[in-house]
Amino acid sequence: GLYGAAPQIGVPAGVLLANLVFLPLTTVLDDAAFAAWGWRVPFLLSAVLVVVAMWIRLGLEESADFEASRDAAGEVKLPLAEVLVKHWKTVLLAGGTFVATNGIAYAYMVYVLKYGEAELGFGKSTMLFLLIASCPFWMAGMAISAYKSDIIGRRRVYIISSSALVIVAALFFPLMDTAMLPVMLVAMIALGFVLGACAGPQSALFAELFPAHIRYSGASLGYQIGAILGGGLAPIVATSLFAAFGTSLAVTAYFVLIALVSLVSILLLRHPHDPAVAVAQSRRSEQEVA
Repeated sequence: GLYGAAPQIGVPAGVLLANLVFLPLTTVLDDAAFAAWGWRVPFLLSAVLVVVAMWIRLGLEESADFEASRDAAGEVKLPLAEVLVKHWKTVLLAGGTFVATNGIAYAYMVYVLKYGEAELGFGKSTMLFLLIASCPFWMAGMAISAYKSDIIGRRRVYIISSSALVIVAALFFPLMDTAMLPVMLVAMIALGFVLGACAGPQSALFAELFPAHIRYSGASLGYQIGAILGGGLAPIVATSLFAAFGTSLAVTAYFVLIALVSLVSILLLRHPHDPAVAVAQSRRSEQEVA
């Protein structure tokens, strides 16, 4: 769980690094200069990260489980077909668990910043500062929940964090609408931490849902379904809802709805290969024998 969270932590870490570059640019440059060339600076600097990421990726080896599965039965010719035929329900529920984490995170990074500027009257630099300040808590939420998932189980941690997300999603915009910076900061930190708590055990959970020989295909398909339904559309949906109803309550309802989708999905999802649960059961058995 904790090792699996490392790539997940890269998301808020990347947001933090990118906005640390954006913040001085938006402070120093006027809107015209930023639109003309300033926005290109972070993208050019990201070339260094691409090189580092490629170096890491090329050095990765296959997991021991996959190697053992391949040696025993050979590689599956059509892993995606097997996933769709035998594990379609698991794939759909896995995608459902990811809808809120991905969707609310995109709105958190994009829509909320624009909302603060357009509706609450704060400058771009102020909203970027709030996002930057919340990123360490986002990362901490991931690390803590991933660590706990190794102890009490992925599914249990995911249920707790998804339940917390429903509550925080309901409170987020009412807190932001106070237009009081300390309260807004608390709202941003709380949402960031809970989003991180949902994402922390996700990699390990998805991997353990499928047999080793189709693990990559199954986990990837579930992830992409959640990303499509929740991610890219979220800022557009949030903007459209506010434009249609003229109140942040409409956006709050959307946040709560997709948070409930993820909560119901994880409640329905069976997790047959949770090693943390197996270890806990083994320890209980040993104690009973003793």
